Amino acid sequence: MGRVDAEPVLQITLPLPAWDGQEDPKLTPEQLDCIAEQLIRKAVGNNPQAVAEARRRLEAGETPVVEDCTREPGK
Repeated sequence: MGRVDAEPVLQITLPLPAWDGQEDPKLTPEQLDCIAEQLIRKAVGNNPQAVAEARRRLEAGETPVVEDCTREPGK
């Protein structure tokens, strides 16, 4: 079978701080927020209303469901 070149399923760009020499570097809260934002946008199709709804549900402690976040208001 030949080689298949495909687009990456998900590419996340993070603002990376300089490595401070610690053996087990951790992601900062800002980096985790960046990952979450990009995953939300990827899931809901970069729709500003759906992104806002997903954020609202997360902040309320709910589990956002893509179908619910992308549904037209009032439906």
